Amino acid sequence: MKSAIPFLVIGLLFASCSDDDDNSQPSSPDKPAPAIDLADLQPGQKSMYLKYESICGLEDSFVFTRDTLVVEVKEDDGSLIFHESYTDGSPNVIGMEPTSHQVIQKDGYILIPERFSSTLFFFYGNDTVFTHSPHDVELSQGLCFVEHENGDPFIGEEIGRITDFNVGDVTVGENKIVSCVPPILNLNAYLIYNENQLVVSHTIDENLLQMHIDGFRLLEE
Repeated sequence: MKSAIPFLVIGLLFASCSDDDDNSQPSSPDKPAPAIDLADLQPGQKSMYLKYESICGLEDSFVFTRDTLVVEVKEDDGSLIFHESYTDGSPNVIGMEPTSHQVIQKDGYILIPERFSSTLFFFYGNDTVFTHSPHDVELSQGLCFVEHENGDPFIGEEIGRITDFNVGDVTVGENKIVSCVPPILNLNAYLIYNENQLVVSHTIDENLLQMHIDGFRLLEE
């Protein structure tokens, strides 16, 4: 009986080493999809945006609505598309079907011809978003609207530069900004972006007694 003990010990040691070898290379977690790069769109890129609401001039009215909008770059019959959908648990997911619209990559800009079905780009009257063009005008944020240096509201074809933009808990630094072109009814709206990412999509509805703000802020990794 004693002669069997060494073989038993050797077997246990062998099994222990085998277990260690199996655990030496743990499975790596799935890598997150790369963020959407406006200067180099590729299928598989994905960015997420948090929805917010506020009332212009009314303190403590800012809220994140718990909606998260997912935008993915996909390929359809050789063309790139933006696919937009809300995550499960988003209040606006009920009754909101996912949408897709074409995006065309060019040198220094992107074209969004079907933007009217987009949650982020629907108000933009121009189909072109320039990513590398220098800005035309210096802008600042007024009480409710983005303004020229002389105080006139920012509406038109120009590309602006704004050094900071703040609404409630949303704060962004220096970026390009373009406005709703032309004004849609009484809607003022802005796209705030840099060469690589759309940072904020922001709308101000003047049709109501109070100027209601809706927007989406890029959720950064």
